[in-house]
Amino acid sequence: MYRKNTMNHLYRLFDEELKLCECGTPEAAYGLVHHLLELAPFYEHPEKVTEAAGGEGSAHLVLSMLTNADLIEHGGAIGGSWITPKGAWFRDVLRNIDNWEDFADNRPGIPDLHGGKKCTDACWNAPTA
Repeated sequence: MYRKNTMNHLYRLFDEELKLCECGTPEAAYGLVHHLLELAPFYEHPEKVTEAAGGEGSAHLVLSMLTNADLIEHGGAIGGSWITPKGAWFRDVLRNIDNWEDFADNRPGIPDLHGGKKCTDACWNAPTA
C-alpha cells in the first residue's frame, strides 16, 4: 500500500476538501470520484460523465465539488473539464485502492499535514508510493 503521507493526503481530500460525510456508504462516493477522474478529459465524452454522475443536475453538483477541490478545471462549460496535476496525482493514488469498504473502515480521521498549513503544488509532484 501507500506510505502514510500519501494516505493522509487522500483522507484530507475526502474529509476537508470534498467534505464527504463518513456515515452511510462513503465508499460509493470515493468510487465515483475515482471513476470521474479516470474519464478526464471530459470534453472527449461528456455524455459518459453525465451518466456516471447520475444525470445533468447531479453531474453539475459533483463536478463543481471536484472543481472546488482543484481536481479538475474548465473553460466555458463544466462538462468539458480536464484534470489538474492535483487531480492526476489523486487519480493515480485511487487506482491502487482495491477495496473501498476496507478503505472507509480504516480511516484515521482528519490528519494534520504540514503542521496545519495548506498543501502546495509540491505535494502533487511528489511520488505516491
